[in-house]
Amino acid sequence: MSAERSAALLAALADVCDILADPEFSRRIEREPEWLADCLSNKMPGKPVTGAAVIAALVPPRTPFSVVAEKPWQAEAVTNLGYPAIAIRKQRFAAWASGAPRRQAQMIETLAHEMTHLIPESEGSLRSLFKDEDHVDSTDPAKAHKCLNSKLVSYDSGQIVADIWLERRAAATARN
Repeated sequence: MSAERSAALLAALADVCDILADPEFSRRIEREPEWLADCLSNKMPGKPVTGAAVIAALVPPRTPFSVVAEKPWQAEAVTNLGYPAIAIRKQRFAAWASGAPRRQAQMIETLAHEMTHLIPESEGSLRSLFKDEDHVDSTDPAKAHKCLNSKLVSYDSGQIVADIWLERRAAATARN
């Protein structure tokens, strides 16, 4: 990985870890009474978990991992718990380098999302506790019986981290 990409990754990762440790992140997670750890299929939600269980699993990040800048198959990023590693599309690094907060937030959201997949179901397991196979990318109420992104720990926690990051950036800009 280039020095520029390494610097971008380290900056984004530091921000993600800082937000995961922020009580505001915990408050937003715990506002939701029930989360989905996974999907049984795109037609049926999987295991429900409480906000407190999500916080206990995510905070603080525990698993050392590596990141590579490459094109994952049909995704913005992909995580392999067996190695453990995250592959992120090079476009995410370009978005970070743009300096535009909304584009940089894509890297923040992607890292936070993928980090959820680094948490094993149990000690020594190679299966992630929080999975999103067979999810449905929709907020259409007619599809409420399906396994939606907005209900999954991996997707919604990544969005919450990105939202907090954008709020912090906006507040810092307003102060200057």
